[in-house]
Amino acid sequence: MRSSSSIRPERIVDEGMPELGGQLSPVLKSLLSDQGLQNLGHPQLPWTAAEALDDLYFLMNRNLPAGAIPKVTAPSAADARRVLAGSPGSLAALHTQAGQLITSSGTLSERLRSLRGYPVVLNAWAAWCPPCREEFPLLAAASAQYGRKVAFLGADTNDSAADARSFLAQHPVSYPSYPVASTDLSSFAVLEGFPTTIFLNAAGKVVFVHTGQYQSAAALDNDIQHYALGIQEGH
Repeated sequence: MRSSSSIRPERIVDEGMPELGGQLSPVLKSLLSDQGLQNLGHPQLPWTAAEALDDLYFLMNRNLPAGAIPKVTAPSAADARRVLAGSPGSLAALHTQAGQLITSSGTLSERLRSLRGYPVVLNAWAAWCPPCREEFPLLAAASAQYGRKVAFLGADTNDSAADARSFLAQHPVSYPSYPVASTDLSSFAVLEGFPTTIFLNAAGKVVFVHTGQYQSAAALDNDIQHYALGIQEGH
C-alpha cells in the first residue's frame, strides 16, 4: 500500500477563458476592466463548464455519465426557416437552397463573388469524415442564429455526389454546399485536415482558418463573432 505522501496530485490546464455567455453577477462584473469586459463578451480560446467536467473525468480515468454534457441539437428545417425569414436578398437565396448540393448552377467561386458585402463562413467537409458529422449540428445552430448577417456555405470535398446528398439529408443545415476538390480551395487555405472552416470578410479576403472540428458551440460562436460580425461591424 502506498503512503499518502507518495501520491502526487494530477493537474490539467484549460487555456483561454471561461465561456459565460456574457453573463456575470453585477458585483463581479463591476470589478472588470475594459479589457475584462471585452473578454467576457468575446472570450479567446473559450472553455465551458461542461468541457472542464470532461477534463476532470479524464483525470479520474472514468467516462462521463450519459447526459452529463448536453449535445447541441440542430434546429429543425421549419425552425430555421422561421428564424431566417426576411433575410437580405443574397442571404435569403442561400436559405432557399438549404441542404442542397449545388452541381448545375454556377461554381463556388461565383457564389462567393455574389456574396461580396457579407462576411462568409465556408466549411470544408466530406461525407467520409466522422468529425464533420459531429460538427454539423454546431454549424446548423450557428447558421440559424447568425444567418441574417453572415453567409454560410459548405464545400463538399473529394466526395461522390450520392454520398454527399445522403449526408446532407441526414444532417440538415440552412445553407447549400458545392462539390469541390481540395485543390479548388488552395487559393483560400491549405487544407491540413477535415473539417476546415474558412472565414472571409465582406471584401472576400480570408481572415482566419480553423483546421479541425469545432468541439463546442462556444468556440464556433466566438470565432463567428470575432472574425465575421466583428469585421462587419468595424471592430
